[in-house]
Amino acid sequence: MYSLVIFLVVFLIFVYSCISNEKEVRDNVVFSKEYSMCLKGLLSIMIVIHHYSLSSLFDESVLHTFYRMIGYPCVTVFFFISGYGIAYSFKNKENYKQRFMKDKIWNILLPYMVSTCVYFSARIVWGAKMKLAA
Repeated sequence: MYSLVIFLVVFLIFVYSCISNEKEVRDNVVFSKEYSMCLKGLLSIMIVIHHYSLSSLFDESVLHTFYRMIGYPCVTVFFFISGYGIAYSFKNKENYKQRFMKDKIWNILLPYMVSTCVYFSARIVWGAKMKLAA
């Protein structure tokens, strides 16, 4: 239950930071990169809460049902915003098409490899037996 409260506090902090961003109003930009990054951060937190609500550790309540249902639209909006950003960059940035794959692969593959190494190192240190699925 305490972890749910922590998630809610972090979520409210993100909401406040998105709403109180004065730069957006001054630049007269409706959907800027900063705003979309903030919104994707909010959606990411909601997706994490959704995954947590799917575990059996979460009590059955109205809030639990809400978090189980909210994950799917959050993922949809997250992908829409990401796709919009990619389409905008393809249209408006020079040489974006040439370096797109290199940048995206590096930004995805490096964190994946690091987190995988950390995960398996921790499992080895704690003596967990690992099976390779066939």
